[in-house]
Amino acid sequence: ALFGYILTFNEPEDPASLFDDFWQKMGEDYARDLSTRGTGTDAVVRALVLLDIEQRIQGGGKQLTDFNLSLSEADRALAEQVRAATVQANEPKEIQDELIPPPERAQLAESATMRLATLKPSQRAAYYAVLAAVACPKGQRIFFDAPGGTGKTYTFNTILAALRAKGLIVLAVASSGIAAILLELGRTFHSRFKCERLHPAANQTLNISAQTALAELLRRCHAIFWDEAAMGNKYHLEALDKTLRDFMDSNVPFGGKTIVLGGDFRQTLPIVRFASRAQILQVALTNSPLWAEFKSFKFEENMRIEGAREQLQRTGGVEVDAAQTLDRLEHFAKWLLRLGDGAE
Repeated sequence: ALFGYILTFNEPEDPASLFDDFWQKMGEDYARDLSTRGTGTDAVVRALVLLDIEQRIQGGGKQLTDFNLSLSEADRALAEQVRAATVQANEPKEIQDELIPPPERAQLAESATMRLATLKPSQRAAYYAVLAAVACPKGQRIFFDAPGGTGKTYTFNTILAALRAKGLIVLAVASSGIAAILLELGRTFHSRFKCERLHPAANQTLNISAQTALAELLRRCHAIFWDEAAMGNKYHLEALDKTLRDFMDSNVPFGGKTIVLGGDFRQTLPIVRFASRAQILQVALTNSPLWAEFKSFKFEENMRIEGAREQLQRTGGVEVDAAQTLDRLEHFAKWLLRLGDGAE
């Protein structure tokens, strides 16, 4: 800080020589911190010091080149990468677990790009809608209406990869443990948000203190993805909404966070012990006042059928087993939809 002040307001005669004499002293804190992780070299510490000086003098309208100092693009990239890794290493464990280290983000971005090229039209529309929602200051609420086999989880993971590659914190949860395992960095809704599992009720909030690291994680996250949400209880959704509004000090739904739900209401609804059909429907997400906030995207292409169809095309339509498999999958998919719609 002092060296930046000297450069800005005192105009030393030979700032480059002054820097060469004292940069090691200025970088002692960096060197000490990096040595504990075995990543501290003179080149890294020098680059970090120059980057710090540059940021301080820019407020006074100055640049390093005004003082015969320079920071190469390679050194700048190295310093920014080390600084980001240092910041992440000092974060609470709850936040570290959700942040992708900077060196891994390029690979994750490449994976997201490759996945995007394979998405079907309805999946691609949902993908771009979520990315636009995350960029919106007040967020948006989105629901993927996705019958079995339409690639909901695949689309979820593609979007998660794209957002995390940008260094954003996005939380992935599911209503069941099996579904959570299929999500990248997935957790069950109950374990992640400490909600009342057995006896959810109206006007509850999540069991998270505002001063904890988990509360800070919720404040800093950009979006929350909830798979198999059709199994969820509306009181859990409302508790999440109340808690986020409180933590973000906002009256916007979910505190302005983007919420992405995925599921199929034709399948399992919330589990309520000893409840009648009417009581189960009463606690479904669609009976929450918050449901009006959600925009629905319907997934229409069945990925399992598409895979069988592509296999049949590769064999020129002569492979009997592939043709029979395709017929069975198409029949089952249509029957499942009719069953869920109450036509069977």
